Amino acid sequence: MTKERSYFEAMALRRQHELSPKHVPEVYHFDRSMSLVGMRYIEPPHIILRKGLVSGVKYPLLAEHMSEFMANTLFYTSLLYLTTTQHKKAGQHNVFYSIFLAFLMF
Repeated sequence: MTKERSYFEAMALRRQHELSPKHVPEVYHFDRSMSLVGMRYIEPPHIILRKGLVSGVKYPLLAEHMSEFMANTLFYTSLLYLTTTQHKKAGQHNVFYSIFLAFLMF
């Protein structure tokens, strides 16, 4: 991962945690020069969703959790919620769209 991508990932995680703390771990520290992200530890048996889906794990709450996460992050960063000025200012730092597209590609 490039230093630029690690920066955008950390900033996206921070903002997403603000908007949907039940579904995104908290980022405690980010060091841009070292591309170091310190975040909340997720207890085992946590596995990456993609790996679980590929191996056939059933996630009965996936639709509920995913829809709540998407509703929170997409609505509260949209013009439906923000003023035009707030949205334009956030757009300079908004990385949700690119992160969301990257998520869909995996």
